[in-house]
Amino acid sequence: MDRNRTCIYRSQEFYARCRASQELIFAQVPWATSSAERSRNHRVSSGDPVDHEESNVLDLSKDPSELTVEEQLLAALLISNEELVESLRMYDDWERVGFETDANQWSQSDGIKKQMTVRVFFPPRICS
Repeated sequence: MDRNRTCIYRSQEFYARCRASQELIFAQVPWATSSAERSRNHRVSSGDPVDHEESNVLDLSKDPSELTVEEQLLAALLISNEELVESLRMYDDWERVGFETDANQWSQSDGIKKQMTVRVFFPPRICS
């Protein structure tokens, strides 16, 4: 396998692994959200000091020390999912640019070939 094909194979393998990881993480979000909400409710009902105005609202932007373990894990899942989605988007952009570049190069070389073919079959007339 030449170097270019090896690079393409590795990038496709990376993409497939990122996609599989993102799908796995995304599948965990519903139960992690439910678990985080339960832990928040338990913390409020047990009398732990929390902000009672928003104690039932799941706010993952708070200081990690204010979050329950389950909320911290949910936040980690959501951040990981977001990073993987962004990586997949970047790969798609990279692949699209590569296809466009290949198409432009093919188009230019095809145009040159057509010009050469026309010149070979129909050489310019030399006036005498």
